[in-house]
Amino acid sequence: GPPAAERGDVARALFKITEQMALMVTGLTYTAYAVADDFDAAELSRVMWALARLRMVPDVRFVECMTDRACELSETFTPESLSDLMWAFARLRVTPPDNFVAAMLHRSEQVLGTCGAEDASELLWALARLSIL
Repeated sequence: GPPAAERGDVARALFKITEQMALMVTGLTYTAYAVADDFDAAELSRVMWALARLRMVPDVRFVECMTDRACELSETFTPESLSDLMWAFARLRVTPPDNFVAAMLHRSEQVLGTCGAEDASELLWALARLSIL
């Protein structure tokens, strides 16, 4: 295998990248606070989906901000944006507030019949993982 010095260089580089990513995500979440009232359902779900893909658990204030906005937009979520949003919460293992759960369950009941197989399975998996079903 590679010499110890080379392995150490790789480890340090990965640490620096991870550190920089965390700083960038923190900065972007603060920006998201400022524009959260302007998010539509698709944009909100993409923000949460991106955080989940990076496995970056947002702080409580950010979750409250996003779930409040999602409740306001609940009737506008498409099957895709709803399944992406719920997948994000499930992947991050973030327990959303009760009012959000109620609004998203109501919307799930409305759109489940129009979901494609992928969105339906993702949505049902997320609801089960969050112990909502």
